[in-house]
Amino acid sequence: MSPPTVRAEDITELVGEIDPLVIERIIGTGASADEVAEALVELESEMDEGEARPAGAPPASPRVAAVRVLLEPLFEDDDDDGRMG
Repeated sequence: MSPPTVRAEDITELVGEIDPLVIERIIGTGASADEVAEALVELESEMDEGEARPAGAPPASPRVAAVRVLLEPLFEDDDDDGRMG
């Protein structure tokens, strides 16, 4: 049995205040809170280290990959205050 799908409150706790449409899309991936956290850690690591996932390395799961796609634009708009958006 897979873990429960992430809730809007979980996303806000992990990511901060973001567009409700993005929250709905993340929920729509079926990702768990752990998978959202994993996608977030990967993206933060890339931003800090400037390194993307090694070429050809598969994402941990299709849901993590889907969440990464949805969160990536938020990192482009990060204003370095520790919160996105």
